[in-house]
Amino acid sequence: MSILGQINWTAVFVALLGPLSALAGVAMTQRATGRRDDARWERDRADRRREIRGELYVDLAEYVQSHQSMLDDLTDEYIEGRTRIPDLPHPDRLTARVRLHATEPVRHAWTEFLEAHGHTTWEAREGDVQITRHTIMLDPDNPAVVRLTAAIRSAQTALRAEIDADYPPDRRPAASPRRWRRASA
Repeated sequence: MSILGQINWTAVFVALLGPLSALAGVAMTQRATGRRDDARWERDRADRRREIRGELYVDLAEYVQSHQSMLDDLTDEYIEGRTRIPDLPHPDRLTARVRLHATEPVRHAWTEFLEAHGHTTWEAREGDVQITRHTIMLDPDNPAVVRLTAAIRSAQTALRAEIDADYPPDRRPAASPRRWRRASA
């Protein structure tokens, strides 16, 4: 009789099946862990992108609002002093961040705002101005003022829409009771 005839093939098969099963289990676990890590990485990346856009949109909203206040001062003949402009990022820095992170509607609204702001600045320095009590005043009906006012509204609307899209109702922070009181008053 040969050696092959004396081998208990069932025992050999069972002996090989154990280590193969263990290796298959390890491979499946590694694959599942890799998929879970990839999904977590994608979620973290999307959250970070949303956070960066949120910070950018707040900076843009502050910049636009400060220019809204400045425009209100520039078109109000009864104003005694000008609104102090807070420390804001330079528009070129904001523009660079807009080009990197903002959505198309925000990019378009920001470009419109910058162009309108440039025209209004030129009007205030070189155009049809009125001098009242040591201040320069632009007529609220001045085309540059009207254009800037529309650009400000457009930018604020685009920013609000994008923030609402990035933070759907189920992911927004809960409103504090103080906010509810103010809103209902």
